[in-house]
Amino acid sequence: MNKKIVTALFALLPLFAMAQNKMTPELLWKLGRVAGLGISKDGKYVVYSVNTPNVEANKGNRKSYMIPVEGGTPTAISNPDSLLADKNISPDGKYLLSNKEVKIKQITGTDYYPELTKSNAYIFDNLNNRHWDTWEDGTHGRLFAASLGSDGKLGALADVSGGVLGDLPSRPNGDDGEYCFSNDSQRLVFSVRLA
Repeated sequence: MNKKIVTALFALLPLFAMAQNKMTPELLWKLGRVAGLGISKDGKYVVYSVNTPNVEANKGNRKSYMIPVEGGTPTAISNPDSLLADKNISPDGKYLLSNKEVKIKQITGTDYYPELTKSNAYIFDNLNNRHWDTWEDGTHGRLFAASLGSDGKLGALADVSGGVLGDLPSRPNGDDGEYCFSNDSQRLVFSVRLA
C-alpha cells in the first residue's frame, strides 16, 4: 500500500472514532449557548455570554465574558452592560428604539361584536393562526423610535416598522437583538416574522 494512503488513514482514525458518538439531548445540554452581546465602548473587546442549561433546576446558568478583538484569553465579567453602549440609542445619540405589542387586526369575536363581552370566538382569514401554544390575537410587535433630547426627555413615539405586518421581535422568544441602527444612524436594520 502506498505510504501516503496509510498516513492519511491513520490521520482520519480519530474522525472515525468521534463519528461513533451519538448526539443526544444530554450531550446538547452540556454545551453552552453562546450569545454575542457586542463590542465594548472602547472597541477593544468582544463581549459575549454563555448560557449552560441546568435540567434539574429547569433554568440556565449564564456567565459573561470579554475577549480582545484581536483574539486571546477570555476574561469572566460580572456586569457586561457597563462595557457596552446602549444599542437601542442611535450612534449619534438622537434617537431611541423600542418595541411594543399593538392591536393591528380584528381577530376575536369582541373585536367584531363589542357588545358580546363574553365571546371567546376567534375569526381567522388565513392559516397563520397559531404558534406553538398561542393563538393569534391580532396584536403584533412593532418597532418605535423617539427623539432623545439632550436633557434625556423622549419625544413622541413613531412606528418605524413600515408596512410590514408581522412580529418584531419575533414570537415567542425574540428580543431587542433583532433590530439596530446603522453605524451612521440613518437606517434601521431588523428582522421580522411575517404574519
